[in-house]
Amino acid sequence: MAAVLGSDSTEAADQAELDRLAAVGDAALVSPVSNADFSRFSYAYRGELHKARGGRRLRHLLAGFRASLSAAGHVIDAAGIAVVQEALRAEVGALRTGDPDLAAPATFQTLRRNGQVVVTTLVARGVISADGSPAAPGDVFSRAVGS
Repeated sequence: MAAVLGSDSTEAADQAELDRLAAVGDAALVSPVSNADFSRFSYAYRGELHKARGGRRLRHLLAGFRASLSAAGHVIDAAGIAVVQEALRAEVGALRTGDPDLAAPATFQTLRRNGQVVVTTLVARGVISADGSPAAPGDVFSRAVGS
């Protein structure tokens, strides 16, 4: 009986932690949002995921979220942010379910969308060519961040 009660209390604590983390993730989903705010909110979300504690099940669930790219907020424009937010919204939704089997594909989709948006943006700005090789020389940093 004690083992069952302990398990229930661990699951309740894990769910409370998941709910708290999802609320932090929700901040990155507001629209419209500036690049600076999107970057700040998404970094805060990733930071909280990295610091999260909890039972074995929660740690297993969060392991899939830790590798996600959040640097896109520094490079992409409003349209790109909207695309990344769509993936992040699904990721936060998967986090809320507490189901590790939903977490993996949601995390993969966020990684994929972030990567696609960043590459598309950098190609459009002339930082890299469509084949991924460096483009014309010059102030690459300014072109990368769109200034």
